[in-house]
Amino acid sequence: MSFFFKSLCCFFLLLFSRSVFSINNLPKLECYDKNAYQAGRQNWDIDIDKDGIVYFANSDGLLYNIFGEWKLKKMPKKELIRSVLVNNDTIYCGGTEIGYFAKKSGDLIFHKIEALKEDQVWEIISFENSIVFLAENQVIYYDKLKKTTIKHKFKPRFWSITKWRGEIWGVRKNGQIGSLEKGVFKKKAFLKELLAVEIRKIFVHNDQLFVVTLAGKLYSFDGKKIKQIVLPQVLKGKALFSGMSYDDSSFCLATISEGFIRINNKGEVLNLVNSKNGLLDNTVLSMAKDQLGNMWLGLDYGIAKIESPGPINQIFKGAATYDIINFKGKTYIATNKGLYCSSDNSDFQLIEGFGGQIWSLRVVDDELYVCGIRGLSKIVKNKVETRSIYQIGVYDLAHFEGTDYYLLLAYNGLILAKKVGEEFNFIKNLELWGYRKLSYDRANKCIWGEFGNENIYQLVLNSNFEVEVKKNTTFLKFFNTENGIFL
Repeated sequence: MSFFFKSLCCFFLLLFSRSVFSINNLPKLECYDKNAYQAGRQNWDIDIDKDGIVYFANSDGLLYNIFGEWKLKKMPKKELIRSVLVNNDTIYCGGTEIGYFAKKSGDLIFHKIEALKEDQVWEIISFENSIVFLAENQVIYYDKLKKTTIKHKFKPRFWSITKWRGEIWGVRKNGQIGSLEKGVFKKKAFLKELLAVEIRKIFVHNDQLFVVTLAGKLYSFDGKKIKQIVLPQVLKGKALFSGMSYDDSSFCLATISEGFIRINNKGEVLNLVNSKNGLLDNTVLSMAKDQLGNMWLGLDYGIAKIESPGPINQIFKGAATYDIINFKGKTYIATNKGLYCSSDNSDFQLIEGFGGQIWSLRVVDDELYVCGIRGLSKIVKNKVETRSIYQIGVYDLAHFEGTDYYLLLAYNGLILAKKVGEEFNFIKNLELWGYRKLSYDRANKCIWGEFGNENIYQLVLNSNFEVEVKKNTTFLKFFNTENGIFL
């Protein structure tokens, strides 16, 4: 691999910082564990508002992502949330309690509708002037104008409901499929294929009702007849958990053990994302598509974002690329699968001991530090040697030059640490959060940090070796160049 090619790769990758490039069915992928977003491990449902804010029904409450910044709103009794629905500026939630969060002065305020006794809400849809909650043994209509509820109990229960052809349709445990009109079920067909089968989800694709079963089968229903969809070989005998339409030509399936898969109408695999190519967990509980075509996944252990393919292909197969650096004659690339290295014009190879998600690479005092999901490590004397320095996941690192003090942008906050020998001793958590970046400004002897979508912060180490945090309301971004920091 020529030096010119490596330099050209560096140029393009710096332009597309923290990006990953798509080839051979592997799209851009970012993963977050519970330490990254500071909430429960399970994410049962997802919805996205018109501003692009992503909401998760998390086992600790309502988790949401505002352009990279994570926030959590807990329920009054700290209950888990199983389902979430965005309706204008209101976020409806269901679990053992139903209610909604209303936006007010930049915050979310919870309003309780009612608690459920020995029941849980698994799905929420909007229909006309009502919000419809599907619980295990009942369907609850909430009138948004009157702020009243009407309950309809059904035995046998509904597996799943959705809007189709101007009505609410549902599949029941006895194999019946039909519509709900003002809480009254109108049977349209009995489908023996669905009898005694656990149905995980029904969704609409190209005006057909698709039925996802836990047993790994997928059916389409046109209103009269049911047809089994032939799935790719990779899904043969695999349990399915959910499904959704992606566009007119493709749909997505969430699996219990095989991760996420997107399939076109011919049955061909367009994208397959699982732990073999970077996904934290192969059990996908929920899915949602944002306005840019990106897919958000709620996992049994975390969250993932699959970005729509970009115009540039990655420079080697299977890498989700976040950072790149030339260090002592070698080129290092940080990816979702680990740290790759190229030396002596060779192809990139995965460095042993640096597997898993690597967020950034930083050179301090002629040493290469590696920031990743397993913490802070470094490469010693240009050899493939590792030394674990900080055990909690780290996004970025910056050094107050001329001192022994460092800032670590870790999963548990912004950490001030002092380096003593080879160890980083914890000094203080500055309580600034977010998946962003740090950079030392030599001219002003400070560190600039991005932690959210609103402002940047200037971090100054004073004579008492304490960090003064100054929020800058003038600038929104900073860029580190060979000619210094640009705001």
